[in-house]
Amino acid sequence: MLQLVDSLVERQTGKHLDDLQKHIIMGIGQGQTYEQMAETIPGRYSENYIGDESRKLFKVLSDALGDEVKKANFCWTLERAVNSPLVGLVNGDLTWCPHPDRQTTSTEATKSTAPQSNHDLTLAPKIRTFCDRTTELSTLSHWLCDQNIPLISVVGIAGIGKTTLVKRWIDLNLEEFDTIIWKSIPFSPSLNTIIEDILTTVNPDTILTHPLLTQLFQLLRDRRCLLVLDDFQQIFIPGQLAGHYKPEAQDYHTLLTKITEIDHQSTLLVISQEKNQQMMALDAELYPIKCLELGGFDSTELLKDVGLGESDSALQILKNYEG
Repeated sequence: MLQLVDSLVERQTGKHLDDLQKHIIMGIGQGQTYEQMAETIPGRYSENYIGDESRKLFKVLSDALGDEVKKANFCWTLERAVNSPLVGLVNGDLTWCPHPDRQTTSTEATKSTAPQSNHDLTLAPKIRTFCDRTTELSTLSHWLCDQNIPLISVVGIAGIGKTTLVKRWIDLNLEEFDTIIWKSIPFSPSLNTIIEDILTTVNPDTILTHPLLTQLFQLLRDRRCLLVLDDFQQIFIPGQLAGHYKPEAQDYHTLLTKITEIDHQSTLLVISQEKNQQMMALDAELYPIKCLELGGFDSTELLKDVGLGESDSALQILKNYEG
């Protein structure tokens, strides 16, 4: 595998693989996450740096093969390519499928021949400053990449960094999903409108038929999708016990129920200031759901931008506002 990738990279760039790139390829072969690679690769590289270098390598290989290469389909794409007339660089068959426990051959083969990635992050924020939250990023990676959890909520008070955290994870892991679509409830409170936008974003020629949920779940089966619904608390009744749906938003109850019951390969991630009573009532041992409660920030690094740094004032502010 290293010989094959080295030959492709050398053909495309005129340079051979460096040590870090070799370690990344071996890490992918062992099914490691970027966090695990950061712990095992010599040189003290950060998880974010390894992710960035991996995406650069995937881009070179994609250009060399004329087929999109990403972390999720890395071995399958190269296995398909190894005996093609375009490549023809390695003698003999190459079988290198490191994750039989995560996905079947047929599933992965279907993914590798799927349409090109199609992401809509128009309503997602641009991250200008991001500090720490390493544990939370790792938790999301474990749920989204390793466990393929179909329903995840990220909850916390306003301004705690929920939306920033999720967008940061997406920026670091775009290659993990065929389709990533970010929707904000205040811009489009109607679930039918959101589903219509999702379906037409993936395929502008889609003929919409009712019930739209049926079409949506067909998409979630056919493609590995990450659907993000931000400001989810907007569909709850204000002034009452938290997390109860407004009468006009009951179809969201159906969506969250079916997302955990129907077989598919995608994830719905909701960002909310309030916990969802429906999710809290489900038995986590029976239903594949997860909730990440975002707490206070335990570092003064964010305050460096206003000239406080590690000063006593910064520490006092951190204490007063509980992060």
